[in-house]
Amino acid sequence: MNPAVISVDTRKSQRNLWRSNGIKETEQEFITEIKVEMFNHQGALANLTAAINTTTSNIQSLNTEEKDGRVYSTFIRLTARDRVHLANIMRKIRVMARRY
Repeated sequence: MNPAVISVDTRKSQRNLWRSNGIKETEQEFITEIKVEMFNHQGALANLTAAINTTTSNIQSLNTEEKDGRVYSTFIRLTARDRVHLANIMRKIRVMARRY
């Protein structure tokens, strides 16, 4: 099991991605939500937001729920240009998880 990120869930965002798929050549970003489950350690949330920031995505909101003393779920509403951009955001989160 990865020490920083346990899972990234984008089920909620899939619906938004397919809706935006019919629009071609648009500059508009859409808002999607991802769920990241993380071990609770110092700097974990800062590392997560920094990884998202490097992808030129804006975080609209961020909520956390503690599952037990060690693990918490983070629900992040963020902007993405398209499916490829969202995939790059998720890749950055996974790479960040390997480093920490």
